[in-house]
Amino acid sequence: MAKKKLKTVRNPSQSVAGSVKNVLRKNANRSDKNPYLTAYQILEQLPERVRKALIDKHKLGGKGANADYAATEVVAKAAMSVTKDIVYLDTCHATFTVQGQQVIPSGNICGLYRLPPSKRKKAKKSTKKGR
Repeated sequence: MAKKKLKTVRNPSQSVAGSVKNVLRKNANRSDKNPYLTAYQILEQLPERVRKALIDKHKLGGKGANADYAATEVVAKAAMSVTKDIVYLDTCHATFTVQGQQVIPSGNICGLYRLPPSKRKKAKKSTKKGR
């Protein structure tokens, strides 16, 4: 009797968290400043298939979107699961752009997330002296 292969089903929230972590990791290493990102900015930088799936399922979100659990909330929750480096921003009069759409945050406070930069070994300079 042939053995059946078990199908592994990826947990969608793990997939989102992994994608969010990749975005935060990329941003942590892009400059010496190590910027914080909002859920809106993270959503914008997610791989297209992940971003599209989140927006299709949960709506983009923002003021007046009538979304109980918007894509940005899913991203924020995933960001909180991958980093503890979180600060908050007063979003009064703030707007964000996701996929070319202006989004006004639905709340007055917005989380900002980042990962510590990875420690890269710097290449040693050659110190060979002439013979």
